[in-house]
Amino acid sequence: HRDLHRLIRRQRQMCIRDSEYTILCMNGAEDLSDPQTIRLLVNFSLGDQIISKSPTGVLNYTIIRLSLETNKPADCSYDYGQHINIPFSQTGGTTHSATLTSVPEGQYNIPVHCLFGESGLTISDAISFTVDLSPPVVEEVDDGNYSCSLEEVDISVDASDNYSSITQYEYELYDGTIMLKNGTADSASFNIDDLNLTSGRSYVVKVRAKDQAYWWSDFTSSDGFTALAEDS
Repeated sequence: HRDLHRLIRRQRQMCIRDSEYTILCMNGAEDLSDPQTIRLLVNFSLGDQIISKSPTGVLNYTIIRLSLETNKPADCSYDYGQHINIPFSQTGGTTHSATLTSVPEGQYNIPVHCLFGESGLTISDAISFTVDLSPPVVEEVDDGNYSCSLEEVDISVDASDNYSSITQYEYELYDGTIMLKNGTADSASFNIDDLNLTSGRSYVVKVRAKDQAYWWSDFTSSDGFTALAEDS
């Protein structure tokens, strides 16, 4: 059986597709069975593939390194702007890279093409990412006119971002110039609790937002609310 395995490994390396094997089996008493011939049609070769590509997601910088990895040596190129089939600066093997500079804000889907020398096949794919260089904008912080509680207040934030999503909010609750409490929230609507507000007194909430590119907006203030007990 060891000899058969070695033969199969050798033929796998040679990528032989049509193979014939004679197999004998031996028992514990070292008696051999009658030989049996099997014929296999096997493709041991692995097809040409682009197995990894980067970058992905949201980026907050303008010098972008395009990277590909292929399972076999290939010559790779990319399309960018008005130009097509720009060769990667490093290519010809299984790792391929190129650098783009001064990339403007926007969403990108950059076509890539790899010509595999052994097969002569060209495989195409795309590297997709977003460049976000601007912070989000908090348009409004709505804290209502009255809290209807001295222990908590509900907040709703209207915020937007041009190229990515908002991932976090940071808030500060003020009594005049004194900050009573601060914290973070993952949703545009959240509750500030564990408070000890004074009935009839006015408070202000300031909120800023962070996007997927880790840009923070400026703080935006609410127009203020008056604390009232629930039964007031």
